[in-house]
Amino acid sequence: MCLILLDHGLDPGVGLVLGANREEAYARPSQGPDWRPDPPVFSGLDVLAGGTWLGVSQAGLVVAITNRREAWQGPSEPRSRGQLCYDTLRLVSAAEALDWAVEHLADHGYRPCNLLIADALTAGVIHVPGRPERRDLSPGRYVLTDGDIDDPNSQRVARAMELTKSSPAARIEDRLTQMERILADADPDAPDRERICRRGETSGTVSACVLALSEAGLDAAQYRYAAGPPDTHCFHDLSTQLQRGH
Repeated sequence: MCLILLDHGLDPGVGLVLGANREEAYARPSQGPDWRPDPPVFSGLDVLAGGTWLGVSQAGLVVAITNRREAWQGPSEPRSRGQLCYDTLRLVSAAEALDWAVEHLADHGYRPCNLLIADALTAGVIHVPGRPERRDLSPGRYVLTDGDIDDPNSQRVARAMELTKSSPAARIEDRLTQMERILADADPDAPDRERICRRGETSGTVSACVLALSEAGLDAAQYRYAAGPPDTHCFHDLSTQLQRGH
């Protein structure tokens, strides 16, 4: 399961700003963001299953996935949700990817998940606790974890919304820094499962990233990555690495 913050269409200069904490078993091997060959996307890599949890395509399409909390009652070896991210990133726009993903998910079985699809113009999420449920997102601020987007029953979502109440910063660099601080929040008074940045005995927040995309595409994109829990690990700027692969 992961936690995703999304600002979409809040001003004409920046199409989307996204922050994400990746939560996983500490023992599960993975690689940090880099350009992958097939399809050519900038993403982390789940070494065990070969998929990704978040990627950016050369066309400026962003696809991310979070696991849902519903129990799985399908085949013992369903299709890889991480591979679903890669398959979706083959599309050229969020509008096309949303249409494709709804049809694909209706015909193929995956463990319960949320598939977030966005570019500088369009954003939407598909909830998959069974039949796919698509929600197109109007301009605004959103939080996605292991339930529906902006889940009113999630204390993690409530905490994130509380932290995002302030107006977004005018400069994109400052807005990314705002998201970094939210992702690093580890409220000592809250149970671990309710914290933004989690640290359990065998699993928890293992990395984080923040990124910004505009209609200018990857040439003006920004991307920062923390190779560990963001409350103890610094974010490093990978923007040039992302732009060079374009």
